[in-house]
Amino acid sequence: MNLLGLDIGGRRIGVAVSRGSNIIATALATIEYDDEADALARLAAIIKAEKIGIVVFGVPVDQTGVQEEKVRAFVAKLKPLCGAEFAAVDESFTTRKASAAMAEMKVKRKKKKRLVDRLAAALILQDYIDSRRNGSTKNIGGQR
Repeated sequence: MNLLGLDIGGRRIGVAVSRGSNIIATALATIEYDDEADALARLAAIIKAEKIGIVVFGVPVDQTGVQEEKVRAFVAKLKPLCGAEFAAVDESFTTRKASAAMAEMKVKRKKKKRLVDRLAAALILQDYIDSRRNGSTKNIGGQR
């Protein structure tokens, strides 16, 4: 079963995939959007084309819960557009980790902006894969 990882933001969505035996997550794309309906349609097309069984999305755990509500509302709109299951995981610090990794690799600032979200999605998905393999559940709700 193929897996898809999402780092959902207000203007960009990082997308990562893991195919087949689900050992490693690979950064796939960054979807930049102004129109939410367009972003949902593009994601639904990727989910269908990649034959995704589970969509893993990162949920920001913050004090106010505002960002979490926005992410969950977006996912609620995506669910009816595809036949996949969904799993929410804590995305704490994934964007920072992605930025730090790119800084170490000396990625130029202009390129970094395009890559950070898809790398964050890969980190979210890899955390999910690793937790399933190790038998732990870092899942924070939202499955199915």
